[in-house]
Amino acid sequence: MKHLFNISVYNSKEDMAQARSLIGKEGSGVDGLELLTGYDSVDTSLKSDTTSVHLPYATDWYGPAAGVVSVSPDIDPMYLRFHHYGSDRAGIVESIRKAIVCAEPLDPMYGVIHASSADMSSLLSKRTTYTDEKVLTTFADIMNEVVSTFPDGEPPFTLAFENTWWPGLRLVDDVGFGILEDSIEFDDWGICLDTGHILVSSGGSDDEKGALDILNSCADGYGDDLFDRLIAMHLHVNTSARIIANMEEIDSTGMSFNDIIIKASERIASVDQHRPFTDPAVVEYVERLEPEFVVHEIITRDMVDHIRSHVCQASFFR
Repeated sequence: MKHLFNISVYNSKEDMAQARSLIGKEGSGVDGLELLTGYDSVDTSLKSDTTSVHLPYATDWYGPAAGVVSVSPDIDPMYLRFHHYGSDRAGIVESIRKAIVCAEPLDPMYGVIHASSADMSSLLSKRTTYTDEKVLTTFADIMNEVVSTFPDGEPPFTLAFENTWWPGLRLVDDVGFGILEDSIEFDDWGICLDTGHILVSSGGSDDEKGALDILNSCADGYGDDLFDRLIAMHLHVNTSARIIANMEEIDSTGMSFNDIIIKASERIASVDQHRPFTDPAVVEYVERLEPEFVVHEIITRDMVDHIRSHVCQASFFR
């Protein structure tokens, strides 16, 4: 089991140097980096330290893919990619393909991509107009088309599909996995299980013991095929059950797309806290699932806190 430090191509050079200096350092709990990439050429000097990549994601790609959302022709191309991937199915396929091609020079062991999509109305409410099944079957069709353009109909590196709490793959059970298993036509794929996202999907807990109870209860419903496909785990915790339960719906009528995203980002940060576990019982849960890679996916305000939080959680696995 390898332990990875999450960082982004958008971090500063100083942050990147600090992260790289931790690799293999005694007591750091860092065997390599999981690097969030984008749509530009990557710095290939990072190749030696990059174990995996996290491909860019889009808030709502299902809407334009299914033809239920019309994208303004005047939208900035950068916003188009990060909000929708593209204005239609062809554009979405091309953006995902480009993201894979841009990350390929790093020769990662795997690349994570979110298998979900959130319609704008759901970002500020608890309701959604999309269903898990429709999002996942469309996602599988798109990924099949993307991968078919690569040699031998296989991606240049393993694709690891990640759960969120938006419509799509949630991993509160193995139903969504079953849809992917029936629909994905290429062989080189797997699952990246995100613990914090499962907690939000399930309504969460107000303490870590309860959080682990939820995670173990969900794992009780996983079949052997899911365990066999589990490549990586994004390990972090939130204790935001009360926040989730008391979250008020905001009427987004008349709000611009960017205003919705700003408001939604505040809500997301409050529930998906990306904090390190402090309960050593987390080891038993992780070892039960046996991922090849554990990414201590921490989000903090600065690199000092990030490193401290990573070391705190990773120390349980020494």
